[in-house]
Amino acid sequence: MAESSNEASGWQSVEETECPPQAEFAKGFGPGDGGEFNIRSKDNVDFYVHPAVLGIASPIFKDLMSVGSGERVVELTEDAQTIRLMLAYLYHQTISRVDSFDLVVKGFEVAHKYEIDVMTEWLKTLFRLETSPLYMRHHPLEVYDVASLYGFEDVAEACYDDCIRKLNLDDEEEMERYTNSRRHPKSALALVSRLVKRRSIITQILFTGYSYPLNLLASQWDQTHLAPADKTLADKLICDKCQPSYSEVFYSSVSWQTFWAHQARDVLFREPLVDCERIFKIGFLCKPYDHEGTQTFCEQCFEQLQLRNHAVWEDWAGMVRTYLGEKLQEKVFVE
Repeated sequence: MAESSNEASGWQSVEETECPPQAEFAKGFGPGDGGEFNIRSKDNVDFYVHPAVLGIASPIFKDLMSVGSGERVVELTEDAQTIRLMLAYLYHQTISRVDSFDLVVKGFEVAHKYEIDVMTEWLKTLFRLETSPLYMRHHPLEVYDVASLYGFEDVAEACYDDCIRKLNLDDEEEMERYTNSRRHPKSALALVSRLVKRRSIITQILFTGYSYPLNLLASQWDQTHLAPADKTLADKLICDKCQPSYSEVFYSSVSWQTFWAHQARDVLFREPLVDCERIFKIGFLCKPYDHEGTQTFCEQCFEQLQLRNHAVWEDWAGMVRTYLGEKLQEKVFVE
């Protein structure tokens, strides 16, 4: 099953399949199959249907089939493949594998046009089925695209985490492919603007050292179990050598915070918060970082955090995690 190739190149079949001959589309809806009314596709394929079946499912079809006389033929603007999909659903027939985003979009269009709400809901389930070629975990960008176009907020939210994992805003070539392959510019704008805003929130929280929760002297900590009367949170998480500069300079940030914030930001930019539990554990702060450009932090702070107050640090980091979840409106824990 192809994944990234379809998302890069646009609205193609997930699995390349040939369309059946036009006559095959009308199989089961021929003149000898009992239908009393003829609907004709734009590519001149006739489907003989029962007005009662279509009328129950769609008020639009009910009106179309209750007017006029003579040959009882209604010409539709949809192609035979789309009409076949609609009729197979309404007649509870075996439905051929829907393996194309083009086809599912045409299905949404016909369901909206003829007010067949139950068909819309059925098509949406194709994004949630693990066995479906359109499964959202495999094609989150395409699914988010469709969800944005049709206002399916539940679907957009369900695949948003996978979009964070999938789309790299820092890769110019990838971004160009992504924006050029969307069905409509507004769907690309919807996701990109959301991801950019997400990055802005993460950066603001992690690098605003004078505000809660990065400010260890913020008054909000006085209302928590982390700051008992005898010691402030800063006393527990900052060594004696770094204490004076941190307490006396309003915009100062302690070295381990700056170090941790840079490492945490890089992970949070690439992954949804629910996947990032590790960055709020002491092992993430204290593990060796030997790649180029990595800055270290005060050794005395390191010893104080690692050897004596690692539980306090993880409590603090956990509250930062909760705060991020509130501001990002993302899940903090796996449900």
